[in-house]
Order: sequence, then C-alpha cells, then structure tokens
Amino acid sequence: QIVQCLWALSKSGALTGHHPVLHQASSALLLHYMALSPTDVASALWSFATSGVTPEPSFLSQVTKFVPGNIEDFNETDLAMTVWAYSTFPRDQNPFTSAEDPQGAAFCTSV
Repeated sequence: QIVQCLWALSKSGALTGHHPVLHQASSALLLHYMALSPTDVASALWSFATSGVTPEPSFLSQVTKFVPGNIEDFNETDLAMTVWAYSTFPRDQNPFTSAEDPQGAAFCTSV
C-alpha cells in the first residue's frame, strides 16, 4: 500500500525535500483518500512532515474535511501524528492556525 511504502521511505530518510515520489504519492492518495483509515491519514501526513514536504494543497484540503467526520475513529497516536504533522506545514495550510477558515474551525473543534 502507498501509505506503508511512504512511511517506510520517510522513516529511513530516503525521501527528503522535493523527491518526485512524494508528489506522486500525494496525487495517488488524493484519488483514494476516502478509502484511507485514520491511521493511514496520520501516517501519510507524518511521512510528508518527516520528509520536510507539505502535501499537495488539494490533498490537505480533503484530509482537513475528513478528520472532523471521522475523529471518533482516530486513536491517540493517530491524533498526535496528525497534529504534529500539521504543525510542520506552512501557516496558510495549517487548520490550527487558520481558524477563520470554516474547515480549520471544524478541524480544531473536532480535535
């Protein structure tokens, strides 16, 4: 699965900066984000953050919509990984610092 490969490559340090695999993974995850589990979402975000890359804005937007409706399915580790990953992304793509954005407000309220 894409998320496990992305996590392993990020964990090993093989993916850094703007590696083409990160862009391809972001695009592929966007196509299938509804099939992702909360653990998959958290692991994918963690992988991007660990690699020093912000995922495609369209993927982040979908994830920001996904979390509030599925918050009860996130375990403590999933939540910690998700919040930490978002803290590494630019302020304008971080729902915790964009509370005036309705998606950001919903995300913040759900966590």
